[in-house]
Amino acid sequence: MELHSPIYLLFLVACVAIMTVVKNRSGRMLLFLGLSYGAYLSWSVTLLLLLVIVSLINFLMFRLLGRFHQTWLIWLGVLVNLLILLSVRSLGTYMELVVISGVLVPIGISFYTLQGMGCLIDRYRGYGANPSLLEFLVFMALWPVVLAGPICRLSEMLPQFRQEYIQKINWDGVRRIILGLFMKVVLADLLAQGPFGRGVNSGFDEIQFWSSTDVIILAFGYGFQLYFDFAGYSHIAIGSALLVGIQLRENFRTPFESSSPSEFWSRWHMSLSSWIRDYVFFPLATTWRGLGRHSLIVLGTMCVFGVWHGMATTFLIWGFYHGFLLIIQRFTERYSLLFFNVPSIVRWAVTFIFINLGWIFFRCDSLKQALQMYKSLFSIWNPSSLEPSFQTIVLFMISANMFLFLLRERVQKWKERSEIQPFYQLLLPAGLAAVLLLTLAWGKSESPFVYVQF
Repeated sequence: MELHSPIYLLFLVACVAIMTVVKNRSGRMLLFLGLSYGAYLSWSVTLLLLLVIVSLINFLMFRLLGRFHQTWLIWLGVLVNLLILLSVRSLGTYMELVVISGVLVPIGISFYTLQGMGCLIDRYRGYGANPSLLEFLVFMALWPVVLAGPICRLSEMLPQFRQEYIQKINWDGVRRIILGLFMKVVLADLLAQGPFGRGVNSGFDEIQFWSSTDVIILAFGYGFQLYFDFAGYSHIAIGSALLVGIQLRENFRTPFESSSPSEFWSRWHMSLSSWIRDYVFFPLATTWRGLGRHSLIVLGTMCVFGVWHGMATTFLIWGFYHGFLLIIQRFTERYSLLFFNVPSIVRWAVTFIFINLGWIFFRCDSLKQALQMYKSLFSIWNPSSLEPSFQTIVLFMISANMFLFLLRERVQKWKERSEIQPFYQLLLPAGLAAVLLLTLAWGKSESPFVYVQF
């Protein structure tokens, strides 16, 4: 049951309706668990059993850490989660998994195993919450986030589980769902399929020899597709949780307006970036100090980030590539005063170009294909074989992103002006209604969310 499908929207309406009937906290938690397991069961019985097993193992390790607080216990807990994650990914072809784009996918396991490990590490550090078994099971399986995040922290979710549910419609949640549907069904799918069926997918999968123009358009087009797809999912998940009284972490904050690689990673897939930062980078950086060691830790951390998406060499190189960009930025800021004198639009343009060219490694099916595309990037400027209307769409998005970067401060100041507020409050519902109508008229594709496969 995809979050952008009509069935899910009916499911969500039923959830909100039932929530108005259930009054006490225990009943609410049981309802959360039943709805979450029911939603996950729509994918696979085997996957639901795996989720339950992983949840119970982590709860047992959580309790043992609270009682004994032994270092070997935290290492055991992390190792068990990693072994489960790697085993399921490696042996997935022998299990009853979900087929997405022709690939057998253990949906959600990369996200809920990270949540489990985060709980154990927090417990070992002494500031983890103290949940009941029911609360822990709900935390691991909550339906809006279990498939593809945002990755949650128990210390943030447990107080919300225990608070009283306010029975009113959260219009911000409705707004987020409408925006997410528009980003996925209209923008992401338009880029993926392209006009006349010739977009990002056909460009990467069907073309054998690319021109430099093809590579540039496809790299930027896939960057926008991935952003609209995953940010769209995150908006729907966050909006769904708001409707049942749960506030989730933000996952995206206009990442393509970043003017440095580090700023990009503070805005892109924020729940995973912060998880990697808090549980991988900071412990290593505080243990092994020094500029040279810091650079190695950055490279290693970003390689972990890449491999989390899959065991393919292309993901490892993609992570290394971003680690290298972060190191270059650090050295430039540390040893060159010229960096701070460079106009912000230039720093944005350089960041925007290098971030998007890196998506080639992320999207390509093999290292051979990626290297061939990079080789074509520096070839003679041959005519493009891509659909002209698709090129126009990508170029329009690049231009729009540049203007948004240049005007973002002015737009923010304009929105904050007191005389503008009445018009803004009036235009917002009208704009959402127009977006919803466009989504309903356009939304015929039910292509899966990209990040479900990770």
